[in-house]
Amino acid sequence: MKKRSFAVLGIIIILTIALAGCSNSVVFSGVSVNRVSRAKATSWTIAAASINGHESRTVNLTADNLAALNVVSANSAGSISLLITQGNTTKTVDISGQYSGNPDMSGFTAGKVNLRLDYGSAKDINISITW
Repeated sequence: MKKRSFAVLGIIIILTIALAGCSNSVVFSGVSVNRVSRAKATSWTIAAASINGHESRTVNLTADNLAALNVVSANSAGSISLLITQGNTTKTVDISGQYSGNPDMSGFTAGKVNLRLDYGSAKDINISITW
């Protein structure tokens, strides 16, 4: 029985590492109700009744993608922050309530960019991030 449980654990670890390397993978930590997160090649959408925690996704952006990054967000309560990170550069955008716009991407270059959403007891969440 011990050998089987170690084999299962090994498979889980390998799958976790493989998924973490995928550009469309989303890493979530926290508590959510009715959460749906869809990661596509040029978009990321999230809908949920409530979320307390955070989720992140690393994407590879071209110069054109950086200029086109757009965020549309709505929630009825709580807070939501978008943290955009590349190397030592991080910008935080408060997207709580109603937000629609293009975050300031000055200081970022084409390449891998981490998008992280921090939720503070957010409710009735609908977010669309496109590039």
